[in-house]
Amino acid sequence: MAAATAGEGGRSAKRTKLDFVDTITVLVGANEARFMLHKNVVCATSDFFRAACDGNWKEATDKVIRVPEAEPSVFQFYLAWLYTDRIDLDQNFAIKGQYDAVELSQTYLSLLNAYIFGDIIQDVAFRNALIDKMLVLSKQTDKWPHPREAAKLCQSVSIGSKMVRLLADGYACTFSAETFSRELPNLPAELIKLIAALSNEERYMSNAERRPLGRLKGFYHEAAKQGRASSTNTTEGQSVQIRTTAGGT
Repeated sequence: MAAATAGEGGRSAKRTKLDFVDTITVLVGANEARFMLHKNVVCATSDFFRAACDGNWKEATDKVIRVPEAEPSVFQFYLAWLYTDRIDLDQNFAIKGQYDAVELSQTYLSLLNAYIFGDIIQDVAFRNALIDKMLVLSKQTDKWPHPREAAKLCQSVSIGSKMVRLLADGYACTFSAETFSRELPNLPAELIKLIAALSNEERYMSNAERRPLGRLKGFYHEAAKQGRASSTNTTEGQSVQIRTTAGGT
């Protein structure tokens, strides 16, 4: 067991040693915007890219991978995280109550679009980092994404997704009866059913216990697969113990 400082989402700061020779090209979106990146960096966290690069596929031979369903801006967002371990946003919402509502809505939408992309490329560490950033923003602003934005998420990922669960808890604990009634047409049916089921399942818990920020650290994290670094970190910059089962000390 080795001590290390984790970045957002619990990824170890003892980073994968860069191989500046072995690169791949990723063509993103309908117009195939071209990105070149280091194979070992993206394969360290993404099951999708690892399978494409290491399998008996044309992509593995040509070193060209297409992701037509993604937007170039979302892929750039992902690349920034890959190489820095940080989810960087242009806006600063650190002062509660002093923020632009439109900017906050756009920021939440960017995070949810990135999460959908993280689901496509099967990158657990990236999704966990986005969960952490969502928790930070909700704490800073006391707001959650608009239900219309949650609807797009529910159409794109499993209802069992950790981000869907986070939004379900956030809405259940902060929406008044009046707000629920007003937003009901915007909430997807699956999310309404989930909120009702969770409310019944956790009916003996207080509202404070059910609030996302009152949960145990890592509650909304997906477990890292065996052979990859894992941690219980949900706070930016927190020092944690990293368990490594393969490829490191």
